[in-house]
Amino acid sequence: AAKRNQTPELSDEEKKAIEDMYWHCRDLEVISGQKYHVDHIKPISKGGLHCLSNLQVLPADLNMSKGNSYHG
Repeated sequence: AAKRNQTPELSDEEKKAIEDMYWHCRDLEVISGQKYHVDHIKPISKGGLHCLSNLQVLPADLNMSKGNSYHG
């Protein structure tokens, strides 16, 4: 529910770019054998938005160690 409340109005192009990021994450997992996550740079819990400019692909262990911290 939080992600839904933190998602700005997105164009079809922006929605496709976000979907592509999730597919890229899955592709990296297949190629590397390592788990990856799509991470919110500024966590939703800290007011970050679910939009392309606030997303990055990270190795899962790095993302999990990051938690919901934000230094920005």
